[in-house]
Parts: sequence; structure tokens; C-alpha cells
Amino acid sequence: MKKILSDIASFIRKYVFTHISLLLIIGFTVAHLFLIDHNYMELYKNDRRIRSLQNNIAKEKSLIQEYRNKLQELGNDPQSIERIAREQYGMQRVHEDVFRVVTDTATTQETVK
Repeated sequence: MKKILSDIASFIRKYVFTHISLLLIIGFTVAHLFLIDHNYMELYKNDRRIRSLQNNIAKEKSLIQEYRNKLQELGNDPQSIERIAREQYGMQRVHEDVFRVVTDTATTQETVK
């Protein structure tokens, strides 16, 4: 009888406790990786968002620099003001006729074929 009890106890020690402890370790690892507030999935998503925002910041900084250069050009060159007024706003001088040539892209593509 004692041999049977000792065999059962050794079986429990060897397999059941080992499997239970292994399952607990795996469970805590999975919980730590995916379920806790500061999990690695959220960190990965936040890292991607940070990189995306940094790219947006770099683009905006280049646009700001481009606009500063245009502003400086406008302040230094009065002819550039006239050029922008003519090209973008369609302004003209007094007693000046302006002819605009408008091409239809659909018809020009058909004639090219």
C-alpha cells in the first residue's frame, strides 16, 4: 500500500506539478506580452505611430521652409509679386489684353493615338 502511495506521489511530483508550473509560466508570459497595459503589441503600434508622426513633422518643416523662401523672394523682388499676380490670380495691367490657351487633355490624347 505504501508503495502504491509513493508511486502516486512521485507521479504527481514528476508530471502534474511540472505541467502545472509549465502552464503557469506560459500563461504569465502570454499575459505579459499581450494582455497587460504596457504590452508589446501596444508598444509596437505606438512606435509605428511615432515614426509616422515624425515623417509628417519632417514634411511640414520642409513646407514651412519652402514658404519662407517664397516669402523672402516676394519681399526682395517686386517682379515676383507681379508674376504671381498674373499667373495665379489672372490679374493684368490697365489697357492690356490677356489670352489664355486652354487645352483639353482628352482631345489631345485622342489625337496623339
